[in-house]
Amino acid sequence: MKKEHFMHSEVTIEGQVEIENCERGYLLKVGKEGGSVFMHGKAGHVGGVKWSSDKFITLPIRYDELHTFYFHLNFHAADGTYVEADFASQPFVDVEVSFPLTFLNLETVFMPRTPGRLKNMMHGRPQKPEDIEMVELYIPKSGGTSEIFLGLPYLTDHDPVVPFEAPAQLDRLGQWKIKDWEGKTLDETELVENLRKYLNEPLPKFPLMRSRYGGELSMKREGTGFFRIHKESGKYWLCDPEGYLMFSSGIDLISPNEYCPVDGIECLFEELPPRDVEYANAWEGNSVSFHTANLIRAFGENWYQSWSEITKKRLLSWGVNGVGNWSSDFAQGQEITYFIQKPFPTTKKKLFRSMPDVFSEEYYKNSVICAEALIETRDDPYLVGYFLRNEPDWAFGTYNIAGIMLEKEQNFVSKDVFIDKMKKKYCDVDEFNKAWRVSFRSFDELKKPITKPWTLSEAAEADLHEFTRDIIREYIRVPSLAYRAVDPNHLNLGLRWGWLENEDLTVGCEYIDVFSINHYKEAPECELFELIHELTNLPIIIGEFQVGSLDVGLASNGMFGVTCQEERGHFYQYYMEKAAEIPYLIGAHYFQWNDQPTLGRFDGENLNLGVVDVCNRPYEAFVSIMRDTHARLAAVHAGNIPPTTRKSKLVPKEGF
Repeated sequence: MKKEHFMHSEVTIEGQVEIENCERGYLLKVGKEGGSVFMHGKAGHVGGVKWSSDKFITLPIRYDELHTFYFHLNFHAADGTYVEADFASQPFVDVEVSFPLTFLNLETVFMPRTPGRLKNMMHGRPQKPEDIEMVELYIPKSGGTSEIFLGLPYLTDHDPVVPFEAPAQLDRLGQWKIKDWEGKTLDETELVENLRKYLNEPLPKFPLMRSRYGGELSMKREGTGFFRIHKESGKYWLCDPEGYLMFSSGIDLISPNEYCPVDGIECLFEELPPRDVEYANAWEGNSVSFHTANLIRAFGENWYQSWSEITKKRLLSWGVNGVGNWSSDFAQGQEITYFIQKPFPTTKKKLFRSMPDVFSEEYYKNSVICAEALIETRDDPYLVGYFLRNEPDWAFGTYNIAGIMLEKEQNFVSKDVFIDKMKKKYCDVDEFNKAWRVSFRSFDELKKPITKPWTLSEAAEADLHEFTRDIIREYIRVPSLAYRAVDPNHLNLGLRWGWLENEDLTVGCEYIDVFSINHYKEAPECELFELIHELTNLPIIIGEFQVGSLDVGLASNGMFGVTCQEERGHFYQYYMEKAAEIPYLIGAHYFQWNDQPTLGRFDGENLNLGVVDVCNRPYEAFVSIMRDTHARLAAVHAGNIPPTTRKSKLVPKEGF
């Protein structure tokens, strides 16, 4: 593996960053407000070395703080556009953060995690390596000052595989050894005692009487045998099968499993659960779930049944009136209201990222196949409805998908449909040439790759934007009709958009019943939901929100951080009650039931976002306020009481 160090870069800094030369690299001293380190050069030769798509840029990093190191690696082109790659890395270990330059094309949103490097996410405008003239290491604001070792950045022609050696960071229960906190389980004896107590002890009854489906008994309307949408006095509600109204307060990912990949970081585990028959359910391939292993330690072969009893008892006592997405394995057959997400169709060839060739027969046939998964639940009255999918990656940013399709050499059915549309609009190629400012001999030349076709003319940009909307509409229409044919009883809950990047994401809403969006904010933004309702005339459900704290055994507090578990409770109450105040919303679901693994899940997320920790111990201060909140939501939504005004004091985001 040939290393090409950035030995000749001009380096500048911005913000609260100081640089000291040290052995093998630099020591960065960073203030609370953060800052940037810029490495300059000529386009395609940053650092005096040649850039090409077959190379990898690597930054050796060491960060010894009690939280994840979160940073951005930004690649700036001469025209002012850039690619932003967000990263997190494990503290107290030497990490080689490697970035393949092919990823500058932004066809991938999330790079797979590598040893010591946790989650990654990509933003910006697609670039070519030869256009990059500056690399920026941006360190966001943090809760305190910090020191980061940055080794000499280098380019290689292979992804560097560096032996990973470090002291163990996890105890045998899956807890962080480096830190102590109130509520940490001391040993296996305490673990077993606690879990058996949770199984056998009664919990207080929730103060409100509800229907079997979670509806408010004081709010009876017409029942149809399945969940439906009800609107009165300008407000939307879920109406349960018996006719009782409800504002949904589900929790996502209610499961006894939370897997952590082991490959390459084996040294960080003090002791892994055995891979024998008894602990088989604690393993999925080469990923381990300490959440599951701890249940097996307490209950043996009855671990799942015991966990299920504990969990259902908690949900009822805490007033959760249903379970959110990815929880159906637990909920089905339990007489608990639930939501599902089944497989979504795709095609072998993609227009951009995961966007299928939506006008193809292949997409239609795969939609019919995917719809068959709804057969088993179509007569279940406890099912509210189905989400089509979660956070399509092609919507992470505003992209002219039709234009990107034309940049590619592949033959797509969708490209043929676009060409036919242009023929009908312009009638002859001369009119098309005038509008697009090209000199094609025939429309078939649109089948050949065209670089940034949306820049050719205003007409080209408008035509491609219109067809991008056609693509999105077909993406939603085809599976929605197939699913409705199989299951006419339940609500189509849409695509759980990551955010409303642009108004194009409301295209196709005529084929769904509820618009769903994951909304990671301090509180729901009223203006956004007014806009969504104005564009769709649909009720809306929030699929995810989250808050975390570093006062317990996780290294990341996540999208929003607060100071302690009680403040997490106040954040939850403020968010949920402000959501209930919005007339267009029918519910908001919290992400998620379990804390994530201390060393990161499949993509590296390692957040304190759970209602329970790795030992299945509930965060009582958080749960207590959550329970009080659930008793108020219907009254807030009805306008009978005002939402709380008590906010939490936010702290900087550490990791993601």
